[in-house]
Amino acid sequence: MIQISNIMEQNHKNPLFDRTNIAGRRPFIKVSYDQFCSRLVRNGNQLLFSRGISRRFELSPKNEDLIKQLYLYATCNETCLYDLNKGLFFMGSIGAGKTLLMKAFLMIFNQEEYSKNVRILSATDYVELVSRDGNPIQDLRKKPLFIDDLGKEADEIKVYGKDIRPFAELLPIRYESGGITFFTSNYNLESLSKFYGLHIVDRLREMCTFITITGESRRH
Repeated sequence: MIQISNIMEQNHKNPLFDRTNIAGRRPFIKVSYDQFCSRLVRNGNQLLFSRGISRRFELSPKNEDLIKQLYLYATCNETCLYDLNKGLFFMGSIGAGKTLLMKAFLMIFNQEEYSKNVRILSATDYVELVSRDGNPIQDLRKKPLFIDDLGKEADEIKVYGKDIRPFAELLPIRYESGGITFFTSNYNLESLSKFYGLHIVDRLREMCTFITITGESRRH
């Protein structure tokens, strides 16, 4: 059973959120809460099966509040405690279920024909993409994007003889373009500030609602 608790670290709701414009900016769905939960569980079990893990993805009273808020966010309900104009950033300890939950959640958008899809990349995959293609930023400037395990990648790489800091270059561009971005990370804001610099983390604060996922590791 996945046990996750939710602690809001920031919440600045934007009263200018325009539901009529939402299809052009961020993913959203139109389903009931029961349908949302059913899809979330199905996706979670699919991900566990693909990893060769036999345990089941289950919702529990301990994560009910979090799941309800994710539903309200996904359906763009203005009663949501999360800022509907921002992406989501799951932070927490190793093995607490951040990646599993985020992927299962984002897969719901990608399974709806009318929803904007979310591109899913790990931080290390993105760095490898930069190493191979040189400059994939234009393709990732504004499209909804999920970066998993932020902070695990190499901070700086050399491409065609030039030193590049992949995320230090990508994040400001997505910030300026208003791209909806989702993240997971094992690191807190203080650690991320040391890794990327205060100016990058300050922009992350404007781009995302930070949610701390707690609980013991489920990997043993």
